[in-house]
This record gives sequence, structure tokens and C-alpha cells, in this order.
Amino acid sequence: MKKLSWLLWKDGLIEVRTLERFATLALFATAVLLTLQFALPPESEARPKAAAGFLWATVVFASVLEFRRSFESERRDGTLDGLRASPVDPTVLFIAKALSSLIVIAVLIAALVPLTSLFFIEDMNGVPVAIGIAVLGAAGLIAWGTLFAAISGTTRAGEIVLPILLFPLVIPQTIATVGLLAHYLAGQRLEGVPTGFLLLGAFDVLSWGTSLLLFEYVLEE
Repeated sequence: MKKLSWLLWKDGLIEVRTLERFATLALFATAVLLTLQFALPPESEARPKAAAGFLWATVVFASVLEFRRSFESERRDGTLDGLRASPVDPTVLFIAKALSSLIVIAVLIAALVPLTSLFFIEDMNGVPVAIGIAVLGAAGLIAWGTLFAAISGTTRAGEIVLPILLFPLVIPQTIATVGLLAHYLAGQRLEGVPTGFLLLGAFDVLSWGTSLLLFEYVLEE
């Protein structure tokens, strides 16, 4: 627990000093959301229906950018080699990296959901639940993304390899997340609400369990 706290403190301290990761993600996500906001005319009835998809697309794109940056500083400064040689368990390193990314993305989601509701729906009633759904969906996405970021970071075409590995695996989660966001954020009718939450929970368990098992082997390569 102390090692995990130390790793989280290290990442948090670096972020507080530079604000590099969050500032980049915030600017990118805001630019994407504003671009999508102008994709539909103001009087279009499709705006509330599209809001959930636009929101989740912004979160996914921002998450991919976060994954690429999560190991970048360690590889650039040689810190990752030091962590490999240290007595830190690879599982602890994975959890610290994934939680660090999850915290950054969760803060971003907390800002993006009200903006999405303001831009597309003009109704803030479903914002708290929508934030929880988006964070729940992001948890599984981040587990896979952290694992694949460690894999793709050692290749020359990492920017291409990461999305190729990640996107097919998150299709079921994307369907469930967008459906639930549309239901709570935009008031769209959804018959399988419990099924959507069950699918998201199962996806999170599967992604975290599999990533924890594989990360040690990925780190050794």
C-alpha cells in the first residue's frame, strides 16, 4: 500500500508542478466538443440524441492521448528502467498508472458532462448520474489502455498500434455507456438499463483482471 501511495504521489506531484497532462487533455477535449457542437444546427431534434455519443467520443479520444503520455516521461527519463529493477511489484505499478490516468480522466469527465448538457440539451438534471456512468465506463477503458500503452510504447508505430489494439475491445462497453448516457443525460428511452450497468461492471472486472495478469509479462519484454 505504501508503494502504491508513493507511485501515486509521484505522478500527482509531477502533474501539479507542470499541469502538462491535464491542461493538454482539457484543451483537446474542449476543442473536440466545441467542434462537434457545431456539427448540428441549433434547431435540430437530433442534438439530444447525439449528445451521449459526442460526449463518449470526446472521452475516448482524450483517453487515448492520456495513454500515450502515461509512460512517456518514465521512458524519456529512464525512470521505467529503474522501476523495473526496483522491488516494486509490477501489479502495484499497473494499478498506480491506471488509477493516475483514471483520476485525470474523471476530473475531465466532471467538466465535460455539464458542458455537454449545456451545449446540446440545456437540462442539467441528469448530470450527476451521467458523470458516474462515464467514470464507470472509463474505468474499463483505462485498464485496457494502460496495458496497451505499455505494449505500444516500445514500438515505432505506437500511435497506430494502440488504437488498433484498444478500439475493438471496447465496442461492447461503448454501446452500453452511450446507451446509459443517452438515457440519463438526454432522457432517451432505454429498456435494458440494468443490463447496461451489468455489462459495464462485467467489462470493468474483465479488463482490470486481464490487464493485471498480463502487465507483468508486458513489462518484462
